[in-house]
Amino acid sequence: MTKLLWGLAAVAFAYLGVCAVMFGMQRDFIYRPDTAPPDSVAMARLGFDQVRLDLPGGALPAVFFAAPQSRGRPLTVLVFHGNAIAAHRAVAKYQPLLAEGWGLALLEYPGYGGMPGTPEEQEIYRWARLAAVEVAQRSGGLGNVVLWGESLGAAVATALASEQAFAGVILEAPFTSVVDLARQRFPWLPVDALVLDRFDNIERIGQLKAPLLLLHGARDDVVPVEHGRRLLAAAPQPKRGVIYPAAGHNDLPRHGAMDEVLAFLREIQTTFR
Repeated sequence: MTKLLWGLAAVAFAYLGVCAVMFGMQRDFIYRPDTAPPDSVAMARLGFDQVRLDLPGGALPAVFFAAPQSRGRPLTVLVFHGNAIAAHRAVAKYQPLLAEGWGLALLEYPGYGGMPGTPEEQEIYRWARLAAVEVAQRSGGLGNVVLWGESLGAAVATALASEQAFAGVILEAPFTSVVDLARQRFPWLPVDALVLDRFDNIERIGQLKAPLLLLHGARDDVVPVEHGRRLLAAAPQPKRGVIYPAAGHNDLPRHGAMDEVLAFLREIQTTFR
């Protein structure tokens, strides 16, 4: 009996040790910062100005902004990128928006793209809220700003769109929450008790105050498509969801997602106010 108790104790201590390691490393799983700084001259040639955010540690040029050029309502798309890319590296993806004359703003996160700091949920939200204010001032108000979040960035877009009324919100490959993702990947861990940065989209999406376009790939092996389906079902109207049967996590534009986005922007410009 004594040997059995010692064995059980050893297993328990080992398990607690693993939990402690996973707790300490969890942000390494969530964030994969691309720390390369942007080429500001190259970005300027593409039509982007750098907008500074007034943060407690000082003003930081964390937003690239290209003003809207289209006739009529001056919509600007404010982009929140995924967890493993810097904002300036994503410009090529959004070129079709610029070609149609829509405004485009790209927010950088703390710890990414040459920015100081460490990425974590509440600090990213803080930067995103400041970015929305700055972009709105340059676009005629929040009612002319469309939020577009990809994967991790979809959680940022959902958080802001649940707080204030924007022109629209685009969620690309969104997850229901980090807790749900962690539970699927580490079913043997007490993730509800361990996760710090929860990015709880399923809790917030019912409070969206803007038309929604949700895009997901049926073959997404990073964020299973069921996450997107659950979010779409929980979101208020007006909403539209498009599931691409052959798409994965990072290739939705190759399957026609940009056409859906452009159609969504045209509809917002002419229909929703």
